[in-house]
Amino acid sequence: MSLLIGIAHEKRLLSLDETLGQLGIDESKTPLTKQEKSATIRDLLMARSGVYLSAEAEVDYAKSNRPQREQYKPGEFFFYNNFDFNVLGVILEQKTGKSIGGFMEEYLAKPLGMQDFSASNVVYNSPWPVPNKSNSDFPVFWIYLSTRDFAKIGTLIAHNGKWNNSQVISSDWLDESLKGYSTFTGNDAKMYYPYNSFAYSWWIDTDTNTVWADGYGGQFLCIDSIHDLVVVQRNFTGNSLLTSGLFLMDKNRDNNPKSDLIHVYHRLLNSIENSRK
Repeated sequence: MSLLIGIAHEKRLLSLDETLGQLGIDESKTPLTKQEKSATIRDLLMARSGVYLSAEAEVDYAKSNRPQREQYKPGEFFFYNNFDFNVLGVILEQKTGKSIGGFMEEYLAKPLGMQDFSASNVVYNSPWPVPNKSNSDFPVFWIYLSTRDFAKIGTLIAHNGKWNNSQVISSDWLDESLKGYSTFTGNDAKMYYPYNSFAYSWWIDTDTNTVWADGYGGQFLCIDSIHDLVVVQRNFTGNSLLTSGLFLMDKNRDNNPKSDLIHVYHRLLNSIENSRK
C-alpha cells in the first residue's frame, strides 16, 4: 500500500497533506471529531493518525492497548492501528477511481512482470468463513502474493525503484517512505524485534539497514539493498473451509516467529560477505 500511495502521489492523483476531513472520511456509527479529521494521508502511512477506533481485522494488542480518543493529536504518537491502513485503501480507490487490485495490477504487477497476481488477489472483508467484529465503515483488504511476486517487490526496492532499467517508482519516494519516523525503545523494542523503527507502513531495522514487510499470519519480506539481498518467508493460512478453520484455531497465528527468516538472512549475508573476501 505504501508503494501504491507513492505511485498515486507521483501521478498527482493525491497529496499526502490532504486531511480526512477534506477527503470526506468519517464513521457513521462513531463520527470522527474535528481533531481526528485533521489527520493526513501522511499520518495514516506512519500509523500516527490519532484516530483510536476499532477497525476490521485488528490484532488483540490494538484492542487492549488502544489510547483514549483525542489522547494524542494526529502525527504525535505511533500506534499500529488497522483504522489507518484500512482507510488508506479507501482513499486510494477514491482518488484513483480504481480498485486496489486494479491499480496495483496496472502500475505495479504489470511493470514487474508478476506471474501470479491479478486484481482479484485483493480480497475485502474476511477471507475466512467468520465475520469481522467491528463497527467500522472501512473494510480491511488482504493482498495475496505468491513468493516469487512478493520477492519482485523486494527486488524493486533493493534496486532503488528500478526494474529492467525502467523506473517503476521514484527513488525520491523510496527515500521518503523508507525513513524511520517512529523509533522503538524499551518494551516496544522487545515486542517489535528485530524492527526498531517504522516508516511509511514499512518496518525498519537500522542495525542491519534492512526494510521489512510483516503480514498477518506469518508473511515476511526482508530487503537488504546494500547487499542486493531479498528474502521472503510465507506461511499457509488456508485455502478451504477445513484448512482455514485449522489456521484460525491456532492461538499463535498472530505471533509467527521471525527467527527462521532472521537466521536465513544472516546465513546468506555471511555467505555473500565471505565470497567477497
